[in-house]
Amino acid sequence: MAVDKTKALEAMRTNLLKNKDAVVIVGNDLVRDAHLFHATENNQKTYSRKQMIKDPENFWKFYLTNIAENERNKTGNENQQALIDLLNTGIVKTVIDMNYDGYIKDHISSDVQYIQLKGDRRELFCTKCGAIVSYDKEISGEKVLTHNDFNESCQCEGRIQPTVPFYGSKISKQLWNQIVESIFDTTDPENPQPRTHALILIGIDLTEDILSELVESYQAARGKKTLEHLLIAITYHSPQTLQLLNVEFGTSDEIDKSLIRLKEFLKE
Repeated sequence: MAVDKTKALEAMRTNLLKNKDAVVIVGNDLVRDAHLFHATENNQKTYSRKQMIKDPENFWKFYLTNIAENERNKTGNENQQALIDLLNTGIVKTVIDMNYDGYIKDHISSDVQYIQLKGDRRELFCTKCGAIVSYDKEISGEKVLTHNDFNESCQCEGRIQPTVPFYGSKISKQLWNQIVESIFDTTDPENPQPRTHALILIGIDLTEDILSELVESYQAARGKKTLEHLLIAITYHSPQTLQLLNVEFGTSDEIDKSLIRLKEFLKE
């Protein structure tokens, strides 16, 4: 029996507007700063924990030039501005951000839970006490930085490093659990149930293992209730992606236009 597309779309719209609990995962493609995680072998060696300790001068020079200040955009590009408009419509409960420029965090409503997957280029932290410190002062690379260099009253003397992860680093178990709990009710670990009625993927390559695991788990948990638990993607196309979509709003080549279409769809 053929699916009535008009009725299906209306059911989707009703779902999003009624439940207002969508979880949005935003990929690097949104701001085109994925260079950090797809860099040359030489850069991978430069931006590493080993280099930070062995040659702090070159490490912090690379950090300040290529991460902290590179492509910093206070006004946002078309993709970011369209996304902020969508996130602030009231349908989103949580946004999981894979970018490290901090733009989304600075512009979303305080009602939206914000989870930063890959750190913030504007922040450093103490590896001993966990305190976040600002790098607004000039960073000297003459020696390994400690918390005491930024806060003279601090006695822990923990090493200071960026919150943006090093090449090949894995996210912490605590952060991963926070992400999982935002999407699933894991009261029964053997049978997790969707906590959100809509998972929206934007600017993401689903071949990334960590994302594939989440999406496949959500797909399995929602079963045949495809209109009760939505999966919407504006992302790179692959056979896997096309099988999962409830409806196609666009591709990664026109993310801003696709986000605007999705927002307009909610108004119709």
